[in-house]
Amino acid sequence: IEIKLRETENALEELGKIEGEETVYKSIGNLIIKANKENLIKELKEDKETTEIRKKSIEEQEKRLKDRIEELQNKLQEELSK
Repeated sequence: IEIKLRETENALEELGKIEGEETVYKSIGNLIIKANKENLIKELKEDKETTEIRKKSIEEQEKRLKDRIEELQNKLQEELSK
């Protein structure tokens, strides 16, 4: 997810460098097709937002799991020490 986020940010940065009505292309599977720059920027920004939300959600899940594992380890250590 972090790689996808960086790639999207890099693509937006490169599109920002393009001035005027230069032709841009986007990759769809094995195809590369001509795209409208403004629409492509909008699409990439939406994709970036979605990816950031997904990343945040996964990080929160990971934190909850780590906390739960730590809690279970502590309980196990407590039971083993009895």
